[in-house]
Amino acid sequence: MGVDSRQARPGQLFFALQGEHADGHAFLGAVAAAGAYAVVRADYPVGNLPAAGFCLRVDDPLAALGRFAMAYRAQMSARIAGVTGSVGKTATKELLADALATLGPTVRTAGNFNNEIGLPLSLTGLGRHCVFGVFEVGISHPGETAPLRDILRPDFAVMTRIGAAHIGFFESVGAIAEEKAALLERLPPDGFAVLDRDDDCFAALRAHASAPVVTCSLRSPDADYAGVALADDRLRVQERDSGEQAVLPVPPPAAFMAENVLKAVAAARRCGVPWPALEAALAAYVPVGMRWAVQDVCGWTAINDGYNANPESMCAALRAFADWRVPGRRFLALGPMLELGRHERPAHEALGRLLAAGGWAGVAIVPGKPAGHGDAAARALSAGLRNAGWAEDNLIEASDHAAAAAWLRSRLRPGDALLLKASRAVRIEMVLDELQKGV
Repeated sequence: MGVDSRQARPGQLFFALQGEHADGHAFLGAVAAAGAYAVVRADYPVGNLPAAGFCLRVDDPLAALGRFAMAYRAQMSARIAGVTGSVGKTATKELLADALATLGPTVRTAGNFNNEIGLPLSLTGLGRHCVFGVFEVGISHPGETAPLRDILRPDFAVMTRIGAAHIGFFESVGAIAEEKAALLERLPPDGFAVLDRDDDCFAALRAHASAPVVTCSLRSPDADYAGVALADDRLRVQERDSGEQAVLPVPPPAAFMAENVLKAVAAARRCGVPWPALEAALAAYVPVGMRWAVQDVCGWTAINDGYNANPESMCAALRAFADWRVPGRRFLALGPMLELGRHERPAHEALGRLLAAGGWAGVAIVPGKPAGHGDAAARALSAGLRNAGWAEDNLIEASDHAAAAAWLRSRLRPGDALLLKASRAVRIEMVLDELQKGV
C-alpha cells in the first residue's frame, strides 16, 4: 500500500488521499503508468480515470486505508507492541525493537509514521515470518487513539511519560492522559501494559488497562522494574519477580534516556529477552534522525535534537545538555514549542526564566514563522529571558535561521557545544545547515 505517487510500483495499491497541499487524485495518471492500482473516492468522475479496471471506488480512501491495514494485521501472528505517550515514544520504540530483534525478526514503525496514515502503512511491513512488531501510536487531537488502537490491536503496550504535547487541543494534561489511555483498554488478558509509577498520571492510566500492569520506576524500589541511575551512564535494574538485577548501558543523553531504557527493558524482559542480549542491544543503539544527533563542526560540537519539542522534552534536553561533558562553553539555538494553545505564552515565558538560570554562553531564538511575520511564542521566550535578567549581549531574537547562524558563527569556538531544539515545523536544523556552509 502507498500514498505517494512518486513511489508507486507495479501491483501496489495506491490510496488517493486529500492532503493539505495536494490531492492524490491529481496523480492517478502517474500511478497507472507505474503499474499500480488505486483506491479513489466514489464520486470521482469515471471519465478522469486513466484506465479501466484500474481502481477501487470507496466513500473515503483514508478510512479504507485503515480498514485494509486492519484486515492485513488480522492475518499476522507476530506479537504487536503499541508505544504511546508524550515524551520519548520514538526512542522507546527503537530501544524495544532492538531488544526484541534478538529473539527473532522484528518490524518497527519507520521514523515516526504513527498517525492515521503512517500507522497503516507501517503495518504493511509485517510479514508472516515476523515474530514481533513495535509500532508508535501518535495523536494530536481528542478521539484519535481508539481508531488507531483498533487498527493495531496491540498484544502489549508501553506508555512513555505524559506531558503537555499538543495541549492546545486538550483541556489539560489529564485529558491527554485519558486520550492516550485508550491504547490500554483492549489489550488481551495474556498481554501487559508497561506504566511508569513516577508519572503523575499513573493512577489514571492504570484504571484503563485491560491487561496486567508492569510497573517501572527510577524512584521506587517496589516497582516491578526499579532503576537506579549510576554515575557512568549506566542503569542498575532490579527485576522484582525474579530477584535478578543487571547493570545496563544507557545511550546518550543518559539523564534523559534512562526512563526510556527502563520501560523498554521492562517490556523486553516480559517477552523473554535475556539480560546479556539486552545489554548488547543497548550498547549498539543508534538514535534516529534529529534526536540527540551529535557531530563535530570545525572543532565544536553540534547536538541536533530538533525533531520536536514540548515543555517536558525541552526541559529534559536542557538538563541533559547542562550535564554534557564539554571542554568549552554551551550555546543554545531554540525555537517555539507549537500546539500549546492558550498555554503558549506562559509556557514560553517559563522556559525563558528557566534558561536565565542556566550557565549558557549564548541563546539564539529562531522564529516559528517566516521572517517579517509576528511570532508570539518567540517573543514570549525572549521576554522570559529578559525579565529574568538575562544579558542582552548573550541573546538574539533572530529574524530567520540564517541570522541565528550568523550570530552563533561569530561566537562558537573549538571546544564549545551547541544544542538545537524546537518543534518540527520550525526546522531548527536549518540553523546547523547554515553553520556548515563553506565548512
